Amino acid sequence: MRINKIEVRDSDSPWNENLAPGRYFLALVCDENRGCAEHYNLSTRPFRTNRSHEVKLQGWCGTTNNVSVTARGAVEVYQDKAERLRVRHFDAQALLDEVSPDNELAE
Repeated sequence: MRINKIEVRDSDSPWNENLAPGRYFLALVCDENRGCAEHYNLSTRPFRTNRSHEVKLQGWCGTTNNVSVTARGAVEVYQDKAERLRVRHFDAQALLDEVSPDNELAE
């Protein structure tokens, strides 16, 4: 599955075995060990910062072992009429409220 010709990986299942229609948090991952090879991660859980572990819906989360993670909101994966998986933007705050209604974002 691709978004603008960039590989998409499901962080809850690294081999894309369980990627199915649904709503996911989205993060851009840059692996500097591989010449900043970029891909997107999809997760059913919100991404968190490295040090404070605060939920982040937009913006840089941190870098570990030269791999940088930047939260990019949320998307909805759905099947089109030809049964191909497609991706469209989704309201990240609404998804956060859905999966964790008591979670508050730090300002």
